[in-house]
Amino acid sequence: MALALVVTARRLRPYFLSHPIGVKTNTPLKQTLGKPETSARLVKWAIELREYDISYVPRTTINAQALADFEMAGMSVEDTSQNQMWLLHVDGHLRLKTAVQALSSHHHRWWIDIVGSFPEASSQRKFLLVAIDYFAKWVEAEPLARITEGEVMKLIWNNIVCHFGIPREIISNNGRQFQGRRIQEWCQELHIKQRFTSVAHPQSNGQVEVTNRILMQGIKRKLERVGGNWTEELTSVLWAYMTIPRGSTGESPFSLVYGIEAIIPTELGIPSHRVMNFFEICNKDLLKESLDLIEELREKALIRIQRYKNTMINSYNKRVRAQSF
Repeated sequence: MALALVVTARRLRPYFLSHPIGVKTNTPLKQTLGKPETSARLVKWAIELREYDISYVPRTTINAQALADFEMAGMSVEDTSQNQMWLLHVDGHLRLKTAVQALSSHHHRWWIDIVGSFPEASSQRKFLLVAIDYFAKWVEAEPLARITEGEVMKLIWNNIVCHFGIPREIISNNGRQFQGRRIQEWCQELHIKQRFTSVAHPQSNGQVEVTNRILMQGIKRKLERVGGNWTEELTSVLWAYMTIPRGSTGESPFSLVYGIEAIIPTELGIPSHRVMNFFEICNKDLLKESLDLIEELREKALIRIQRYKNTMINSYNKRVRAQSF
C-alpha cells in the first residue's frame, strides 16, 4: 500500500503539490510510516511523502454485506461468459498502429558523420567517426587515422548493433566510405535502410552537424587547458554531452538509455538529495521502479521531440516571404 502511494505521488507530483490529498484505506498506513523502527525503505518513503499535504481517512465497514452474502449463498448463476478479446479505446491516445510504431522506434535511426581533421594524435589519429541516435541523442565516437568502409561497418556493429540492436535506418552524406558496394551489401543483409543527405546542403543532416560542433568545441577547450592528446580527452567530452539534458527531449541521453540520471562527480563533493538519501538495501527496488517508468519517460520525450520540430517549423515559416510573379 505504501509503495502504491509513493509511485502515485511521483507520477502525479504536480497535483500532489497543488492540492490536499485524502487517502482512504483500511490499513494503519499513517502509523506504519510514522514508526522510526520500521525498515529503511519505509523511512525513506515517509520522508519523501512529508512534502505533500496528505491526510489518511479510514474506510467505514459495511455490516450489511453479511446479509447479502447469506442470501446469495443458496443461489447459483449459470456461467454464460465467452472467451472473447476486448478492444479498449482510450480517448485521445495514438492509433494502435501509430502507438506500436512510436514505442518500437527507440534507437532505430542513427546519423553518421566524420569530424576533423584534428591535430595528429597517437597512431596518426586525426579524424573522428561519430554516430548519433535520433531519439535519445546518444553519441558513439571513434578516433581514427583513416576512415574506410571497414571502419564504418566496425563502428555500426560494435557500437550500435551490439549495444542497441540492429537499426532500421542510417543517415549519412554521400562519402565513398558510406555508399561503397561492400557496405551497401552488408546493410542489405542486415535489412538496414541507408539514406544519404545532399552534398550541397549538409545542414539537412542537422542533428549531426550540431553535435559535431559541440564535440569540436569541447575538444578544443580541453586541448587549450591541458595541451595534451585530444583522444585522451574524448571520453570526458562525451560524458559531459550525454549527462546534460537536451533541448529537444527535455532529458539527458543517459537517462533515456538507462532510465536514471547519472551521478556526476559534483554530487560527490556537494551531496545532492538522492546521494544523501541513498540506502543500499532498497537501491535494487528503486532501480526496478525506474525500469518500470522508462517507457513513460521515453514516450514523453517523443512528444517533446515532435513539439520541438513543430516549433522550429513554425519559426521558419514565419520568416518565409511569399513572392508573386
